Amino acid sequence: MKNPATNKLVDALSAAASKLGMTDKTNPY
Repeated sequence: MKNPATNKLVDALSAAASKLGMTDKTNPY
């Protein structure tokens, strides 16, 4: 899935995970 909407969603999740002290490498998406 490479549509802009999904990309933005993943980016938001990545940013949220970053704030929680996690790395995007632990994100399966």
